[in-house]
Amino acid sequence: MTKSIKNQLVLLFLIACLLSCNSNAYKEEQKSCVDSVIRMDDSLGSIRNNASKTISLSETIKDYIESLNELEFNACPEKFHIAFKEHIEAWEEMIRTTDNHPEVRGEMHDLFDKIELSPDSIVFKRKLKRIWDTWAPIEEFIQLKP
Repeated sequence: MTKSIKNQLVLLFLIACLLSCNSNAYKEEQKSCVDSVIRMDDSLGSIRNNASKTISLSETIKDYIESLNELEFNACPEKFHIAFKEHIEAWEEMIRTTDNHPEVRGEMHDLFDKIELSPDSIVFKRKLKRIWDTWAPIEEFIQLKP
């Protein structure tokens, strides 16, 4: 094997190593972004669940959505960002139903139980299902290993 071919092979090997390292760093950055968004959503969800004790359910959801829209997704995988936007849209759709219940106060899930028994039950259940359905792809990212 000539010296030139050996040098080219060494160079190719080094390039492959660098690309592999950059790929791993990129995946780590994406995983870190997903983890950060999920941690923030968890905190915002806790606030949301209790905010409806003092303000309307619709205002609570609007505040939650506003906070979600402020999250940083730049380093996250594009599919994760798209899935999260769809989840936010599902919450936005819920407001049309919760607007019919401006007077109810309490922990959000307790209020959801009440609305399930209201004349809005069918529409509410469909919108709640959409929220859960749009959360499922997000959970797939949570399960991914770096």
